[in-house]
Parts: sequence; C-alpha cells; structure tokens
Amino acid sequence: MRLFNRQQARFNDRPVDDQVVGHARSVRLPGFVRHDTFYSLHEVFNKLNSYTTRLVKYQQIKPSLTRGIVSAIGAFFKWYLFSGAWRFGKVGVVTGLYATFYSFLKYFKAWYAHEDNQAPVAQKRTDP
Repeated sequence: MRLFNRQQARFNDRPVDDQVVGHARSVRLPGFVRHDTFYSLHEVFNKLNSYTTRLVKYQQIKPSLTRGIVSAIGAFFKWYLFSGAWRFGKVGVVTGLYATFYSFLKYFKAWYAHEDNQAPVAQKRTDP
C-alpha cells in the first residue's frame, strides 16, 4: 500500500502498473496494515479480466499460446510453491491461481486479438 501527499506527488498515466511520480523520498512505516483487496472470488476474476485486457490494449505483448502456457506454469511454481503461498491455505491458492491465470490470459488475449486482425475478410461474390 502506498500513501503519499497528493500536493507533491501523483500517479502516472499508465493504464497498467501505475506508479507514484513526483515524490522525493520513500519511508517505510512501522507496523502492519490489513489490506483486503478482494472480498469475493468474483472481484478477483473481474480484476484479473480488467488488468489483462488493459495490458494487451496498451502494451506490446507478443502473441503466443505456447509462451502463455509455459509462462502460466512458471507463474504457478513461482507464486504458489517457491514464494511459500501454499502455507496460507485458500488465500495462497487464490494468489497462485491469480498469477497463473494472469500470465496465461495476457498471452491468450494477445493471440486472440492478433488472430482477429489476421483473419481474411470474406469477399463479396457477384454472380454474373
């Protein structure tokens, strides 16, 4: 979670992976913050769909189903197994699957959009 003075800093205009710009320094505050980003699985999947759609729309993603599958498998291992999310029960499973689906969907949506652009347009036939 990021707290900042809006008179000195603001978010950049990037539609995906926005960042705070204009701040002079960052400080880590002591203590913990409970930050519930999602209240239901429905919200998780809505955010996943929204983020991957914006990512493909505004960033250059090379379309590849194979890369999507390999990347998704790698994301699962990275986020669920290697980061230790498996210790957190349902939350860990959701986190691991979110990373997996996010990784796959960005390549799948890029592939789908690319295939739509490459499809030949049917020509009108004129009968004599």
